[in-house]
Amino acid sequence: MPGAARGPGHRPAVVLTAYAGLWPRLTEAVGRRQEYAADRVAARIAGRDSTVDALRRVPALKAADDLCLGAFALMGEEAGLLPPAGRYHGGLALLLADGTRRTRWDALSGDTGQRGRRTTHPPTADRIAAPAALHETAPPPAADGHRTAARRAHRLSGP
Repeated sequence: MPGAARGPGHRPAVVLTAYAGLWPRLTEAVGRRQEYAADRVAARIAGRDSTVDALRRVPALKAADDLCLGAFALMGEEAGLLPPAGRYHGGLALLLADGTRRTRWDALSGDTGQRGRRTTHPPTADRIAAPAALHETAPPPAADGHRTAARRAHRLSGP
């Protein structure tokens, strides 16, 4: 018998193997759609131009965060010398404010990211193009700042 050598668990193993290969593609596609949805909500709350400007800064901020984490924050990890709790982002802010590195961050702001089905985020260029194509409407003035923006975000993300 040709199928007898495989045993009774062969078919479920084939199904589970196929499912394991499909799952990452599905979740990555969902993640990319969620990024676009978040960008649309940001454009409604903060305005199209502010959203596009913020998205253009993402590659530079990621590079600065990687540098701060790798070159500064974690260099003393083996010796048990990590930044005190809550102090890491203060160091990142100082790094971003460093004028000698400003041209590097500005140059990285034009980076568009990678394309591919196996990425969890859409390329930055595509994320910039989506809100840039929207008609600009000024965000409503926020009388109480953060709380008003948070309420608007909650309403926009609802059913």
